[in-house]
Amino acid sequence: MQKQKTKIHNREGGRIFLGGFLVAIMTALFFMMLFAWIMTVKDLPATAVVIFAYAILISSSLLGGWSASRIAKEQGMKVGGIIGGSVFMLIFLLGVITKGFTGDINIITKAIVSILSGMIGGIIGVNRANKRKMK
Repeated sequence: MQKQKTKIHNREGGRIFLGGFLVAIMTALFFMMLFAWIMTVKDLPATAVVIFAYAILISSSLLGGWSASRIAKEQGMKVGGIIGGSVFMLIFLLGVITKGFTGDINIITKAIVSILSGMIGGIIGVNRANKRKMK
């Protein structure tokens, strides 16, 4: 007996992950520009930079996982986790390219936070996609 292939395993899988990843990147860029503008307007302490960095990571992973699972309409936790991990890897690689590898312990925390927020976004996206409006 053959297993039925899901949307994620056929040709539509690339569209699902690309769509979610692009939403995550656009969200991260928007919030980074907003944060840069806030920093030019007001002098903020160093702890604000860390808080904003986590907020950008969480929001972009959450929205990327949400949008990818809305497209997939199934396996939201898996799809969101992959999107969250992809967002973390991109931000990590850009940090390594620009600053070099610092070996900071926060890398593990950021990876876990990114993957979990992507999974939560995926769960929300699948559950919202399956609900139908009553007339």
